[in-house]
Amino acid sequence: MNEYLSLKELDNQLGQPKGTGFRLFKAKLQSLTEGEDFILLDAERDAATIKQLKAEDRVYPHSRNVVMLTKHSFEMLKTVTR
Repeated sequence: MNEYLSLKELDNQLGQPKGTGFRLFKAKLQSLTEGEDFILLDAERDAATIKQLKAEDRVYPHSRNVVMLTKHSFEMLKTVTR
């Protein structure tokens, strides 16, 4: 999972509160492709991976389904003006 970055990590890089990265992601979702620009971890199917990400403090503790961005998408979202 190290090739991907989370929305929490995006919030932290931007120095912004929780939810900022998610709003940026939603604003650009139409220009992103699942499987290429991001992956969606399902709470049931990917429970072990999500648990590990939580243990590493890479995602918010109450996250269920988790969006993980490629490094390219992460960098692109960091440059989006709000």
